Amino acid sequence: MPFQLSDDERLMRDTVRQFAQSWGLANAAEADRFDRYPAQPMADAAALGLTALAARDGPGATAFVLALDEVAQVDPTLAACLAAHNGALAAAADHQVAAQLAAGEIAALLVAEEASGSDALHPGTVAKGIPLKLTGQKVWGINAVAARHLLVLAKEGDGLSLFALPADAAGVTLGANDPLMGLRAAGIRTVYLSNVAAPDAARIGAAGAGGHAVAAGRTWMTLGAAAALCGAVGGALAAATTFAQNRVQFGAPIATYQAVSDGLTTIEVQLAAARALVLQAAARIGEPDAAIWAARAKAFASEMAIPMTRQAIRVQGGTGFMREGGTERFARDARALQFVGETVQMQRDVLKRAMLPDVAFAAEP
Repeated sequence: MPFQLSDDERLMRDTVRQFAQSWGLANAAEADRFDRYPAQPMADAAALGLTALAARDGPGATAFVLALDEVAQVDPTLAACLAAHNGALAAAADHQVAAQLAAGEIAALLVAEEASGSDALHPGTVAKGIPLKLTGQKVWGINAVAARHLLVLAKEGDGLSLFALPADAAGVTLGANDPLMGLRAAGIRTVYLSNVAAPDAARIGAAGAGGHAVAAGRTWMTLGAAAALCGAVGGALAAATTFAQNRVQFGAPIATYQAVSDGLTTIEVQLAAARALVLQAAARIGEPDAAIWAARAKAFASEMAIPMTRQAIRVQGGTGFMREGGTERFARDARALQFVGETVQMQRDVLKRAMLPDVAFAAEP
């Protein structure tokens, strides 16, 4: 379907583009190199309303994907931080903490565990006792290093509940920084929970409704990751295009050679297709099939991003592998973004169950 952006959406896109450029490629590269969480850019993003994009009274999902695409063209890690925070906001929509998250108090949505992996809805983290206390361990917590709020999925009785806890609560401990291939500055930490108090007021929704809250948050996070993947490819394409126009070999800019120009246009076509699918998925937010469309967008963007960032590196040759070339950071971050909002395989699991509703698959989530 054709997409016509509203005046407000164009304004959001252009404003975020200026914000991302003010942060700049050099600052993003330095944060990546030293695993430095982008605390000031996140605060500046909050001032622009980018921490409230998933709020019920926010600007909407189209503005969300446009904003994250623009940010990721400069810094995919910062886009991942915003995607994760907005995912937490969507999960907490029915809780009083949502207003604090929308205002810019950073949150980490903690669902994954090392032992359960993709089987995240069967956690080892438990909430039990009188008064209720949480014990367990959560991994891959984007924003965890800077979070003021932790949204923790735990088993409560026979069901799952989601709790909003202060990050400085007694019994909460952050693990050490583990250097990663990509998203190095995203503040990802393992979070240890030891008898952390979880009063009734901390529970998001009713007891046992945590799975539904997480699903809402993951749909936004998945969509945000798809948009960030597009932005990462867009950033790599911009770097490769500039290089090809300026690099002279055999008496002419390499952009004039068909092998190079064909490679650049291949990236552009794939990127345009991914962006169209992301916009279509954004238009479905709030509809019953929103998770399916988000899964489609993320699956396509993920599998587009790896070969297309590789192609951008190929255009730059040896320069593409150097930090100064700029492209290698986009390629590394694209690989890591594949795992934000669940893996590509889990996105395909959502799609196959929608396509084949009468098939009894070997494993049920």
